[in-house]
Amino acid sequence: MLNAFPTHRIPFAIGPDGKPASIDDVPRGLQCECICPACKAQLVAKKGERRLKVWHFAHASGTSCAGALESSIHLAVKEIIEQEKRLLVPPCHVFRYPEKHINHINWSKDGEYDFPPYRYTNHPRKFLEAIQRIGGGSAAAPSKPMLIEFDEVAVEQQEGNIRPDLIGIVGEKRLYIEVAVTHPIDGEKLRRIRARNISALQILVPYGSQGLSWEQLRQVVLEKTDGKAWAYSRLAESQADSEYEKNEPFRQMLKDKADKEKAEQSKKEKEAAERQARQQAAEAEQAFRNEVEREKQEAEAERLRIENRAKRDAEWAKLSKELEESLRLEAIQLAEKEAVARAQKAAEDARRAREREEAITLIQTGSPSPDLPIKGPVIFFDIDSALSPDSNKKSQQLGLLSEALGDHTCCIILTSESRYSKTANELASMLSKIGGRHVSTTPILDSNNPYGTRQREIDAWLANHENVHWIIFDGGQRGFKHNNHVLSRHGFSEDDAKVMREWLQSIRQRW
Repeated sequence: MLNAFPTHRIPFAIGPDGKPASIDDVPRGLQCECICPACKAQLVAKKGERRLKVWHFAHASGTSCAGALESSIHLAVKEIIEQEKRLLVPPCHVFRYPEKHINHINWSKDGEYDFPPYRYTNHPRKFLEAIQRIGGGSAAAPSKPMLIEFDEVAVEQQEGNIRPDLIGIVGEKRLYIEVAVTHPIDGEKLRRIRARNISALQILVPYGSQGLSWEQLRQVVLEKTDGKAWAYSRLAESQADSEYEKNEPFRQMLKDKADKEKAEQSKKEKEAAERQARQQAAEAEQAFRNEVEREKQEAEAERLRIENRAKRDAEWAKLSKELEESLRLEAIQLAEKEAVARAQKAAEDARRAREREEAITLIQTGSPSPDLPIKGPVIFFDIDSALSPDSNKKSQQLGLLSEALGDHTCCIILTSESRYSKTANELASMLSKIGGRHVSTTPILDSNNPYGTRQREIDAWLANHENVHWIIFDGGQRGFKHNNHVLSRHGFSEDDAKVMREWLQSIRQRW
């Protein structure tokens, strides 16, 4: 079913003679004198160059109404059938379902009409095997496409409580014809049709018809069966009922077979229930015996528990006495060990205090020297970046460094390029303000590459001095793998002093 044609393009209109008119048969523009079949407004015939645009009618006012398209197609189809008084109808396949199977029928699937216990279909092979298997009835009347020529065709004629689009009349016979574009026959209308006991056919005209000429639409309506479906056929249902009655013995056989199977199943279920009951009785008896035996075992176990508890209590009293004596002796030994440990710790603390006092005195009175012993943590220091020895800030930065070191006992190991041209004593004298500390240098591995070898030089010094805590304060940023603090290029700053104080404070308790 096509639906791509714009809904405001009307293929057919009502001409000046009051009958449907095709766009091909009227003059261009307002000269067509046609009106809209839905709203009766004046139309204009759009007949431009056909290879560029489909000819069609449009409202002269430039507006459109919702029902124009459907009404025009609907009107044209009825006019064609009324004029021709003939119609090619499709085969009418009907299946009659047994009452117990009517729940298999669904209303109006794929343009087909069902009215339990009857199913109408254009695809009989889809259901034939199933209907034969359950003993239903089937009929095809007609069994193939059939051309019906009418003596008369009545349009929109009221009959009782129904007004079919068309009534095809042949002698005393009548056929209701419903033309649908978007609104097929619904359940209520089908019930009224069946109540009148008159066969009915629906023609479902696709929106694609709006692009057809009058002649093309005539061929679609009269000479093809596509889109046509039987909604009701008393003849086909009568034939299906006859076959249904003939199949009564087969259905009875199926019923007898089902009843027999049901009886056998019931017998099997009864026997299974009896077996289950016997098994449950045996299990109940065994459970009772097991319960009696369990109670006996629990009573014996309780007697043994009481006896064992008495034995354990006696043994525990004995062990408690022995343990109490053992704990008393261990407490005496522990007290003696703790007294010895306290004395040793006091001696060690006194030794450390003496050493610290000596170191502090040395710091306060002595000068830095590589000859002084290594005490405390180690700071790898770059005096070139930290103190800017060639600038007038040297004294200020040296004072900031001395304040940061305070009375901490630590060693300064110089990594600066200055050590390439000065001795360790000369470098130590530059740091005399920091008090008597061990001041030395890292080894020189490559005097031509002072930055590239600095990390290796630090690693070489550390390899010869084990178990020291250290931190790097160095202005050179190249070649360092360790997590270190890099000095500002502008000298030893307050931030550098803060980092140094925090680090020394964090490890002070270890020295």
